[in-house]
This record gives sequence, C-alpha cells and structure tokens, in this order.
Amino acid sequence: MQDTKKVQSLINAAAHAIEEARKLELIRGKYTTANPSVTGTPLQGKLTILNKFLNDLDTLLNSEAANLLVDNKVASHRGKAL
Repeated sequence: MQDTKKVQSLINAAAHAIEEARKLELIRGKYTTANPSVTGTPLQGKLTILNKFLNDLDTLLNSEAANLLVDNKVASHRGKAL
C-alpha cells in the first residue's frame, strides 16, 4: 500500500475526530444557555476543572494543526490503508 494512502488515512481519521469533537462546543453553548443546576450530579464541585478541559480542548480543536488536518480531508478516500 502506498505511503500517501496511509498518510491520507491518518489525516481523514484525525479530521473526523476533530469535526466530531467540535460539536461539543455547540452542546456546551446550549448547556450554558440552559444553565442547569449541577447539584447532586457528577459535575457538582467540578465545573472549574470541566471548564478548563473544554477551554483547552477548544484551543486544540481550533489550532493550526487541527485546521490543517480538516482542510486536507479527502471525502473520497476510503481510509483502508491503515
């Protein structure tokens, strides 16, 4: 199998994961708007660490590297090289 196909398989897999993870920001926006009480949930007392994680993730998902991968995704590539 050609190396170019292996590289494209990695690019597509990473781009797909980035695109899926970016959907988290939409959910986060809806969650913030709804402003639910976290009392009695696993998030009680842990919103600071959750927000730090989501902020760090947002930074990574909108980084130059993430954009490079998404911009170079090839929809017609089957992703079977790896």
